[in-house]
Amino acid sequence: MRKHTMLKHGEVVPNDELGIVPFEQNVYRELMGKTIIQHNLPFTFVEYAGIRDMHKYLNPNVQDISRNTIKADILDIYRVEKRKMKHELESLSGRVCR
Repeated sequence: MRKHTMLKHGEVVPNDELGIVPFEQNVYRELMGKTIIQHNLPFTFVEYAGIRDMHKYLNPNVQDISRNTIKADILDIYRVEKRKMKHELESLSGRVCR
């Protein structure tokens, strides 16, 4: 059975036609980590009651994450980006000071 979403005036459209994608916790965590980096937010941002309430409202399937979890996720993002930068610098034809 297909899930449907109600639109205004009682019009019903299948979710897949609206472009709704299934929720993925790992994607949520990566996006949260990148947001914290981009806006220079504290790790405790993920534990703010208002942020948790908003995310639960937007998607009841979201699992709360702790500041320690987001810290580990951000360190993983850092390591990946560091590897990319190192590879990029190694591929340059000129010399780069160390």
